[in-house]
Parts: sequence; C-alpha cells; structure tokens
Amino acid sequence: MNLIQKGHRHTHRGIIGIESAIVLIAFVIVAAALAFVVLNMGFATTQKAKTTIISSLGEASSSLEISGKITAVANVPKALVNATGIPLKITSG
Repeated sequence: MNLIQKGHRHTHRGIIGIESAIVLIAFVIVAAALAFVVLNMGFATTQKAKTTIISSLGEASSSLEISGKITAVANVPKALVNATGIPLKITSG
C-alpha cells in the first residue's frame, strides 16, 4: 500500500535562496577587491605625477651660471676667434 500525501511537496526554495546569497556575497567581495586595486593604482599614479611636476618645476626655475674660466682659441694677426669654451652649470632657484 502506497501512501501519497497531497499538499506536502518538498521544495528547494530555501536552498536556492542560500545559494543566491552566497553568490551575491562573492560578487560583493570581488567588486570590493577590484575597487581597492583601482583606487590604489589611481593614488600611485597621482603620487607619481606629483613627483614629476615638482621635479620639472625645479628644473624650469633653474638658470645657467658660469662655473669656471672662459677660454678662447684665436688667430691674433687676423683678429679671429676660432673657438670659445664656456663652462656652465645649472643653478637651482
């Protein structure tokens, strides 16, 4: 004799809900990790750009200064200068 009770079906709705929650949590964790990586790269790029700007401003505001004796090679009878040597250095400020 087989007893079949009507109205008492076994459903897997509770298990499907838990699986959905686990997948959702996994998506949130992956999204948070990706956001962290993107923000970290943005901060690193900003810091690198700041360093480059500061160093270029230092170079742009520098000037040349004579750092030794000026020498020239000349042909005195013809009153011609063949070559001139001027030692220069970059000064900051």
